[in-house]
Amino acid sequence: MNKLQIWVKKFEKPVIVLHSGAGRVLSAYPRETRMFRKELLNEFTSKSFEILQNQGSRKAVLAALMQMEDQHNFFNAGIGSKLQKDGKIRVSAALMDGQTRKLSSVYNAQEIKNPSLIADFLQDQRDSNVDGLGAEILRKKLGIEKTNLETELQRKRWQNRIEGKTGTVGAVAVDETGNVFAGTSTGGKGFEFPGRVSDTPTPAGNFATSEIAISATGIGEKILNLNLCGAIAYKFSDGKSLYTAISESMLLLPPESSNIGIIAVTCSGEVGIAFTSEGMDVGIMDKNAQILM
Repeated sequence: MNKLQIWVKKFEKPVIVLHSGAGRVLSAYPRETRMFRKELLNEFTSKSFEILQNQGSRKAVLAALMQMEDQHNFFNAGIGSKLQKDGKIRVSAALMDGQTRKLSSVYNAQEIKNPSLIADFLQDQRDSNVDGLGAEILRKKLGIEKTNLETELQRKRWQNRIEGKTGTVGAVAVDETGNVFAGTSTGGKGFEFPGRVSDTPTPAGNFATSEIAISATGIGEKILNLNLCGAIAYKFSDGKSLYTAISESMLLLPPESSNIGIIAVTCSGEVGIAFTSEGMDVGIMDKNAQILM
């Protein structure tokens, strides 16, 4: 495991936090690409914060995810997602409301640019978690057009049989009244077994209680095995500080888990960021300042 890095700071509500994935964010891209990714994340954070102020945490998190799903060159979600071993793209997303403790999720949807939009619809339904078949039925019901999610870059990676480890975007937010919300969307790790389910659409990778919202990114199986987001949330609910809840949970990861990260926000406006990778791009904004890490 790379050295665990943890950053915790208190902000003034409302607060929104976005991440674009943990991994080789420094060594895998030229400087120009890295800077442009950061500029996009900065823009998306600002736009989502405006929505947070006017429409609340749920709408803000959804807007953050959809912006990253729509940007096909720099984020592994929606358009530009990675291809599975059979050459097909299957995307997943989840949302969770801290007040209702309700998770809504989409597993392995095909030709749907914004799986987070399906997850948002499912927040208000009795059956709130669907697979690719259910996603296709809902796509038609909601009048969402099919979208080709493939890009030339990801096709070349598939042709070269490049299997990745990570690939997720996420957002967490708290509004002025303390309501927290979490959302995560992924295009998979690339060249994985067809139909593989990662942590993203599960409480291990996307979780919220009335006190905290968390989104994870990285090696899905490791996050699932540990129930990482749930572990952090329950330690925090038991009275541990945000820093301690994060550090104790992340340190349970096996030594080889070198590309895992989380973002968290509490009902009081405290923000936590942690990762074991070489870096993780994060955007944070409250009414006083905007920070890009």
